[in-house]
Amino acid sequence: MPAPHARRADEDQAHVQEQPRLKAVTQRSTMPGQIGNANAVHLEDTQMSQPPAGGIPQTVFVMMPFASDFDDVYAAVKDAVAAVDESFKVVRLDEIRAAGSITDDLIAELRKSTLCLADVTNANPNVMWEVGFATALGKPVVAISQGSDKLPFDIKDVRILTYSRASLAKTLRDPLTAAFKDTLERYLLRRSGLNIEQQKPRLRTIAITGSMIAPQAAVTERLERLLGPYIGSDYHWYVGSYGDVDEAVLSDLLRSGERSITVVGHTSYDISEGQLRALEAHPQLSFIDADREQVPPIQSAPTKRDIFLTSRADLLIAIWDGRSEGTRALMKWLSAVGKDHIIGFITPAVRRVS
Repeated sequence: MPAPHARRADEDQAHVQEQPRLKAVTQRSTMPGQIGNANAVHLEDTQMSQPPAGGIPQTVFVMMPFASDFDDVYAAVKDAVAAVDESFKVVRLDEIRAAGSITDDLIAELRKSTLCLADVTNANPNVMWEVGFATALGKPVVAISQGSDKLPFDIKDVRILTYSRASLAKTLRDPLTAAFKDTLERYLLRRSGLNIEQQKPRLRTIAITGSMIAPQAAVTERLERLLGPYIGSDYHWYVGSYGDVDEAVLSDLLRSGERSITVVGHTSYDISEGQLRALEAHPQLSFIDADREQVPPIQSAPTKRDIFLTSRADLLIAIWDGRSEGTRALMKWLSAVGKDHIIGFITPAVRRVS
């Protein structure tokens, strides 16, 4: 069987030529044991900024009206989160929104959040829609309200912390701190039952991840072309823990009968409901919290998980829609260190116009 990079890199280089800003080149291998390897698909002439090494921040996404009347409530929420874990980032849509569709930004933030907080005071329609979407994603939702008399019937059974504007520290900040702590403990308790990879697999290894949001049909079609030569060939697979591409990859590998698979998250919190259910349903699979792994400190690396995947895998495959900055950063870095990798381009999801 040919080396992992040989056939597929050649096939994908033809596809690379369809992308005007990308150029495929070949580079010499580095010494054994180093991160670099032989044929790498390089990104050139692409300007970008890299996030800091060491991981991605865990976020609490806050769903509340943007009115100034809620600014003091938002400040109390931030204080409550900081009291539990100062490393958590608290975000609200009006703080991060860039040009484009509000719905796209909202969905992206909801999907990558660790947990959500919703102020359902007066049952604001936008907030209620966001609560429904977060619930559908399997996100833990902590709800607060200034009263429960106007809440719709479908969240009447949800535990809601009632607070008073006249005493935010006593009625909101302190109870919310306890609620966040309890929610995160239950969040981690479920993950503590996962099978944790204890040692590096002795098989040849392939790592695969990609864009957070991507059309399911496009991802599935691309995976069929990319993974075919490796299925049933005694590979161990490292798969990302969150997003459309990661979930499609794990589903495809399981459907193909692959059993030696490890899901790799940036942290213990970084795993989607879909990936978590798959791990629970298939106890032969394992999970790794990359933040707890001992890896060489590489300041230029986008994240600590990227260092882990690059040092463990013989080949890394990235499924990219041409938009995801996280995947772009990963590919740029892989090219810089000379790591064997393949870029599988897919048609990006159609952006909705707000």
